[in-house]
Amino acid sequence: MENEIKNQPINEFEVAYWKDERERAIKNKWYAIGRIDLLIISISGGSIYLIFEMIKYMHTLTPPITNYTSLKVAGLFFGLAIIVNFLSQIFGQKANKYDARFTKSKMNQARNFIINDSELSVPECWAKAYSKAVDVSNFISVTSMMIGIVLLGIFTYIEL
Repeated sequence: MENEIKNQPINEFEVAYWKDERERAIKNKWYAIGRIDLLIISISGGSIYLIFEMIKYMHTLTPPITNYTSLKVAGLFFGLAIIVNFLSQIFGQKANKYDARFTKSKMNQARNFIINDSELSVPECWAKAYSKAVDVSNFISVTSMMIGIVLLGIFTYIEL
């Protein structure tokens, strides 16, 4: 049913537009893997390592610093940033997959193939939902990392 052609002239400009959109969606899938999220993972991972080293160092002091609750909480926020960032990567890949399906259907529609409404609405709906999940998880990830940095700074200022 997808390859059945309607009796209308083909709009080559629209076909070219949707072909470009499809290529963009596929490229975005790969871009999502290598984007700024790696920076969040690097900073959070490095900060977790720094926290472990600081705890180890504090036990060598005389008298040792034993109240490092804000340091532990900072570590939890950095860990949360990493976990949510991984979820964001998964959501981004799924959003781009459905966006690619949607643009392929639009391209076929421009070629006058008969397209079911679900072939357009379902991928578009999922692409929007996953894109929203990416936005929310990126916000949570960045916010968690920032809170961790602030708590790390507060601990360093107050205790050391």
